[in-house]
Amino acid sequence: MRRNVLGIAEGSRETLRQRSGNDCDQASLLIALLRASGFPSRYVRGTIRFFPDIRTTKNNTGIDDPAKIAELFQKAGIPSNRSLQAGRFRIFEVEHLWVETQVPYANYRGAVLDEHGKAWLGLDTSIKVKDHTYNEPTDIFQELSLSNGRDDYLSKIQNQTPLDYVKTEIETYLSKTS
Repeated sequence: MRRNVLGIAEGSRETLRQRSGNDCDQASLLIALLRASGFPSRYVRGTIRFFPDIRTTKNNTGIDDPAKIAELFQKAGIPSNRSLQAGRFRIFEVEHLWVETQVPYANYRGAVLDEHGKAWLGLDTSIKVKDHTYNEPTDIFQELSLSNGRDDYLSKIQNQTPLDYVKTEIETYLSKTS
């Protein structure tokens, strides 16, 4: 497997096609998508510290034995350092790559109202919690028809804006289905 300076093995297109890749490949894909959407983005290289006696390490790796965690990093070709204390592994330091993107953080819900209030936000797609179950969100627009929404809204005097009306319709639908 050939890697460039950042550690990218597959690149963004191949990562998207295969739906998998290392941290560098996933960062490359995320940056490509963010930049295509008009968000300035950059790579960030740093160190993640794993503490083998903390539950989150097991959640992130699926392993609770420090020796096996070290073996995982070695087999995966992930540069890492191990610190020993009283003959036991205490800390793993792992080189890692993630993404920062500049978003309109101070404006309302990310709407770009002006050029002020932007912040660099860190994003990392490569860390996934072990045994986390992903669900498929319901596509409410397949089940809730809003095609008559305009006519329903205009059929009587409203105290709501059209957006608030649609929001209320969706919330009413969701409250009935949950």
